[in-house]
Amino acid sequence: MAGKRILIVDDQIEMLRMIGMNLEAKGYQIEAAQDAPGALERINRALPDLLILDIMLPGISGADLLRQLREDPKTKNLPVIILSALSQVDDKIAGLEAGADEYLTKPIDVRELIARVAAVLARSERLRQAGEQARGQVITFLAAMGGVGTTTLTLNTAAALARAGPAVIALSLDPSFGSFKGYLGHHDSEGLADLFESEPTQINRDTLRRALIRHPSGIRVLAVPPDLARPTAPTAEAIGMLLEAAVQDAGFITVDLRPLANESTRAVLERSHQVLLIAEPTPACLDAAKLGVEYIQRWATMASRIACILVNRSSIAASLLALDVQRELGVPVLASVPQAADALASAYRKGQLILFDQPEHPVAETIRGIAAVLAQPTR
Repeated sequence: MAGKRILIVDDQIEMLRMIGMNLEAKGYQIEAAQDAPGALERINRALPDLLILDIMLPGISGADLLRQLREDPKTKNLPVIILSALSQVDDKIAGLEAGADEYLTKPIDVRELIARVAAVLARSERLRQAGEQARGQVITFLAAMGGVGTTTLTLNTAAALARAGPAVIALSLDPSFGSFKGYLGHHDSEGLADLFESEPTQINRDTLRRALIRHPSGIRVLAVPPDLARPTAPTAEAIGMLLEAAVQDAGFITVDLRPLANESTRAVLERSHQVLLIAEPTPACLDAAKLGVEYIQRWATMASRIACILVNRSSIAASLLALDVQRELGVPVLASVPQAADALASAYRKGQLILFDQPEHPVAETIRGIAAVLAQPTR
């Protein structure tokens, strides 16, 4: 754990110097503060890997500072070791109830402190890795241009993934457009617009759960009715908080993303594990898709898979084969969705997903195949 950053907060210069020198000798990077405001300034500047905190601080006590940190989503999991001259059992219980991971009393044994620091950091790392393994995957469906069937694929693929067992959330991140409504049997919700009109820090797992609606297909959806009077553009921070809450609550999150080169789109791509560019195999759409690939590769820093899905909407689409498109774009073509304008229109009029309205249709079979590939663990 050498190289980890540790912030020590104590109003006694001698204590700061003694702890800091011994931990630096073990390879840790040390920062120091003598009161709560100084500690918060350093934490806000760069989150440390561990906080060693004295209870008896001038002004705001260490216990009050710890409670404040535990209420902030950014610092709620920050490992904290309390170091205090208060040695009674009740004092220790109060410190642990405030959110401390360990409680050591002064005068300290340096060897014990070093051992506790190493143990807390190791435990924090194990929990972090376990949390990452349990987190959901964000699968973004990005249209190369408008009207290529991205919403159909986002929702039907979400339903196909849900049939395999994991919890699935489907998101459409445009509160002024509300593209999910007609596909879901007019299940309305103001949840998305309400979330984006609140402070980003208020978006968490609980507020997200309250905004979601459960669809008969088994997926949970953030769907809003079209309302141009509420064109609340989500900020990058709000999208980040929303996706962070979603990956804590579902195995897969499918995102219907419009082809807009802005900070909101960038925020989604930066947090996507898989990005699927949806394109029609026509020359005009292929030109747009090339720009889309460049944009994805620039910002999809987390994406382990970038691929294209072709949607055949007319007979002219057959003029460009999947291999040609793959060669032109430089990314694999995951699937080619057959032409099915009548079947899709029929399902839409019924407010149903084609996966359930016509489960034997070639489009439904193709979507199940897409979901099977997406469900495979990433390497």
